[in-house]
Amino acid sequence: MELGEFMRHQRIDAHLTLRQVDHDIISDAVLSRFERGESEISAETFVQLLPRLYGTVGYLESQFLMENRDRVFYPVNEDGTVAGLARQRDFYKAQYQHHPWLYYRLAAIRFSLLANMYTPEFLPTDKQTEVSILFDYLESVKDWGEFEIGLLLAMSHYTLTSNQIHSIWPMLISFISHHNDSFSIHWQPSEYCDAIGVCQSLIWTTIAYQDFDEAAEMAKTLSKFSMQGNIVLLYNQASYRMMLAYHDAPSPALDNRFRQLVAMWTNEMVPGHAAKVLKQWDEFTTTERAQHGN
Repeated sequence: MELGEFMRHQRIDAHLTLRQVDHDIISDAVLSRFERGESEISAETFVQLLPRLYGTVGYLESQFLMENRDRVFYPVNEDGTVAGLARQRDFYKAQYQHHPWLYYRLAAIRFSLLANMYTPEFLPTDKQTEVSILFDYLESVKDWGEFEIGLLLAMSHYTLTSNQIHSIWPMLISFISHHNDSFSIHWQPSEYCDAIGVCQSLIWTTIAYQDFDEAAEMAKTLSKFSMQGNIVLLYNQASYRMMLAYHDAPSPALDNRFRQLVAMWTNEMVPGHAAKVLKQWDEFTTTERAQHGN
């Protein structure tokens, strides 16, 4: 089932006419052609139409996944092996190259990025074309929801520029502020926790750019929001706080604390990830000691 056809089913199930959905946005003819798969509509138009179908992008995505679970979005291999992840990555890459409709393509890029992230050859600078596509879309949307946070979560493990980070940071903080309620904080997973996870990745990237003042300010802003009960977020927070503290005053004690923290989490990490973390830490501490004359 293509997305236009799926949207038509959603409209009919809601007992809505073409005119009730598209009035003051597009013509009946344009929407009808989209539903029949004869033409496309823009992302902006789609976002305007969604509320009239009593849905959100995240809802549409979840419903579309259920309709197509054996055809497109579900992994071709769920065994968790590196080879299986590589097949997923290649599968999703082929999907978004052959299906030009925006949200279809964005969702497939998201899964492609996630699958690629856990392969041995992964580098944060990989997939910059795909990351740029997601970033351009996110900048065009004023109100983020579950779908957009999912995209951010996938792309946050890749290297964003300082300008890109500055562009999306205020929107992320605004999103977290609006979801800062007891249910979101304690329910896991949640959009709230995912958004905080994205912010933490952006802090690490800012540290990598050696913009420590900016990273410290970002960490201070994020500390205003509760991470209670989410051990992963608390681990992330502890690790970048140690990096910022080491930058201010390198010491063997901090070095040992960081290594102990990673050791505690080694069994919870993807195989080989702890070694990468420690390698990055060694490079970071070597540079910091040199700059401090130690």
